[in-house]
Amino acid sequence: MTGDMTTERRCDFCHTEDDNLGELYVHGKYAAHYKCMLYSSGLYQVDESEQDDTFDDFGGGFATGLVIKEIKRGKRLVIIILKPFLYMCITI
Repeated sequence: MTGDMTTERRCDFCHTEDDNLGELYVHGKYAAHYKCMLYSSGLYQVDESEQDDTFDDFGGGFATGLVIKEIKRGKRLVIIILKPFLYMCITI
């Protein structure tokens, strides 16, 4: 099942509808921009030659299960600003 492209929803990573972040893929109740998935630390693209019949493509070659897991992980992160341009993320 391939994710549908739409601009009616907000991205679960950046919470915007910004078209500059690539296509917005929607899969069920989750939505993500292509670039938000691309730059997310816990995600990677799966080459078409490595995808089998059981591969569930969220969109852009990203596995649905991994995208959903990364969205949920991101919701648990808190960013602490220590100084300008110096920050750290902690999991709550």
